[in-house]
Amino acid sequence: MKFIKFIDERQKEEYFKHANIIYLVSFVAGFLLTAIFALLNLFPATIAAFVTTFVVAIAIILNFRSFYGLASLIFISAISALAATFTLMLGLESGFQYLFLSMSLLIVFAKWDNVWKIIAIIFEAAIFLAVVIYVFYQGAFMSIDSLYLLSFLIFNIITNILAVTRIAYHYLTIARKAENTLTEFAETDFLTKLPNRAAFHSFVNKMKETSSNTDVVQNLVLLMIDLDNFKDVNDLHGHSIGDLVLIEMGKIFKRSLKENDFLSRYGGEEFVIVHFVDDKEKAFLYADTLREDIESRKFRFGEIDIKITISIGALFKPDACILSCEDVLGEADKLLYQAKKSGRNRVIIKALD
Repeated sequence: MKFIKFIDERQKEEYFKHANIIYLVSFVAGFLLTAIFALLNLFPATIAAFVTTFVVAIAIILNFRSFYGLASLIFISAISALAATFTLMLGLESGFQYLFLSMSLLIVFAKWDNVWKIIAIIFEAAIFLAVVIYVFYQGAFMSIDSLYLLSFLIFNIITNILAVTRIAYHYLTIARKAENTLTEFAETDFLTKLPNRAAFHSFVNKMKETSSNTDVVQNLVLLMIDLDNFKDVNDLHGHSIGDLVLIEMGKIFKRSLKENDFLSRYGGEEFVIVHFVDDKEKAFLYADTLREDIESRKFRFGEIDIKITISIGALFKPDACILSCEDVLGEADKLLYQAKKSGRNRVIIKALD
């Protein structure tokens, strides 16, 4: 049987934890069953429970050593054999045949090739039908008090409910994590690891929802930032150096943020910052301080020294002003165009009414 290798370390860790919970619970249950059958003087059942518990312990060791596929194969085989043995010994009233359901779900969950999963499920179903049909017509091998049978039935029903619930929870967890991961990828710039344009629009929408549900006044300035003559950097030094410049710029901008501020790489060499500030004068001071910081720096990559300046279109928006995200961006972009047209390396600011 070929076992599927893990690529995602997070998925590997999640599988390990999930499998270990099931294995450890089964080990404890097997230990208890061994003791119970020993007290009832049911020697064959005691041996079966003990052997299964021992095999489950082997599966736990293999799981800890990262042999996940082999561990699941041994575990599923052991529990299936136990379910068949106990059903034959104690009859359908004991409910041990329900363990086949949990094992079938575990087969779907196991890291095996799909062909082997199908074969295993067919084999599992065949054993289940054969055992149930035989016991239905021939009866159980052992006679046991009905109170104990009822206790085993309740135990097996609860065990299966918990197992199915745990497996369902595992898959729901995977689905939620996958959704969060996809959202993170969709809203993260691959190069700078900053939020991207999609994330910026999500931020604006969330900010609108928050503003509509609170009376707190939030004045803000939106900075549309562009790296001056960035094409020359790429042309002279190559795109790899240009990428390093963008990464460093993102780090500098990020360090300038205050609580609740937002930064994104909007596209190309353009960055957007949403900075919460009291008035237009403080907004300009923040933007111009950022511009001066960049101007004063010399970026060194190996033997290459690069000087960069930035142009900023700053749109101060009082909380009372209502404009759409597109309108605000459009106004800020016009201010950025004015800054570049009038000589670059400057801040052009405007306050909305």
